Amino acid sequence: MKDIVSINRNFLLLARDSAKDIAGPVLTGVPKATLERLGELTIDQIELLARCIPASGITFRFNEAEINRMISGMKPGSAPAYALSLLTSPAHA
Repeated sequence: MKDIVSINRNFLLLARDSAKDIAGPVLTGVPKATLERLGELTIDQIELLARCIPASGITFRFNEAEINRMISGMKPGSAPAYALSLLTSPAHA
């Protein structure tokens, strides 16, 4: 359970910080309105929310074909740009 709380806390902190960034919804997969709300939370509220969520708050957004494309030819340094291109491609939308 500690791991889930830690994962949720870190994701919520990332989402809170991403609320200030125009790319926040793409980076996190969280809708803009939800990011804006998370951006208003205090550290104590983030901690409380992380402990209250009974499962991981993170949703995996890649399907099997996208995972296969990423692992088949991607170099470690290109991972963020490659993943972003998958998320923003018309086929994924």
